[in-house]
Amino acid sequence: MSARANDPVSKDGSGFGDDQFQRLMKASKPSGTQVPSLAALYEDMAPNRPPAFGDGALPKDTFDPAAIAAAGNLTMPSMAEPQFPSIPSNAPLSFVRVTSAFGLRAHPLLGGTRAHAGIDLAAPMATPIRATADGVVTHAGSKGGYGLLVAIKHGAGLQTRYGHMSRIAVAPGERVTKNSIIGYVGSTGRSTGPHLHYEVLRNGRAVNPLPYMQ
Repeated sequence: MSARANDPVSKDGSGFGDDQFQRLMKASKPSGTQVPSLAALYEDMAPNRPPAFGDGALPKDTFDPAAIAAAGNLTMPSMAEPQFPSIPSNAPLSFVRVTSAFGLRAHPLLGGTRAHAGIDLAAPMATPIRATADGVVTHAGSKGGYGLLVAIKHGAGLQTRYGHMSRIAVAPGERVTKNSIIGYVGSTGRSTGPHLHYEVLRNGRAVNPLPYMQ
């Protein structure tokens, strides 16, 4: 008997036919649930993975650090309050010539004896004015008789004010460091000539700035 006689034959006797091949392949075909996909394995192993941007996460423009800190019971530093108090020191100008002291004085424009909440320092127009301590700018703009005024909060209830500027070099909310330029000497507001009106406040009350300039 030849080897051909032992071979499987199709219905038409021509050998291993299409119908036998199809039955064999159908019997060996794996079901769709026998082997899980890689995606399914990944989901089972990491069900709590954080979604990526574009996959259900918040878009970048809605990212809110304060909300995340609150959810995680964290503390976010406030931009309006210095983290560490900084005590005013040095003079706000490169040279000091006091033309009006702190306390009661004869007002040069309004007349009569009035309280002077700071000191006046004479200087040429456009002389740079420097912060006397690290802090955060709380006001930078016009304020009545002060003219162009910059106010800085230093923490621990301390604040400084710089009045009658010709030009301001900072903005509200800006952090400044000691000796950084915050503006320039002028004669805006209620003033008789170029000078800087400088104040130091402690817990909202004006105190003599001179001891803070040593």
